[in-house]
Amino acid sequence: MSTVMHDDALCARAFQIADECMIAQLECHAVRIHLDNAAGATPARPRFGLCDDSGFEVESLEQADAAIKEAFSWLKQRGLVALGKDAQGEFIELMN
Repeated sequence: MSTVMHDDALCARAFQIADECMIAQLECHAVRIHLDNAAGATPARPRFGLCDDSGFEVESLEQADAAIKEAFSWLKQRGLVALGKDAQGEFIELMN
């Protein structure tokens, strides 16, 4: 039995790994918004507040840490996140 993956399966697995890494990067660099503080948030669609490279919360993606911007850019292209806005500023919503 061969353990070599075919091109399509290998490509799909590579994208899955990249998605997981970008979600982990977002979780490490952004601040998870608790459900009781986020109208409309659900456990299936967590929200993340944005931080700068010093760890201070910021109001817009433009001001955010480069790692957050990179994760958002990748995950947005993959259809896995959306940028939302509330009274405190912009946030990233994960679209599980």
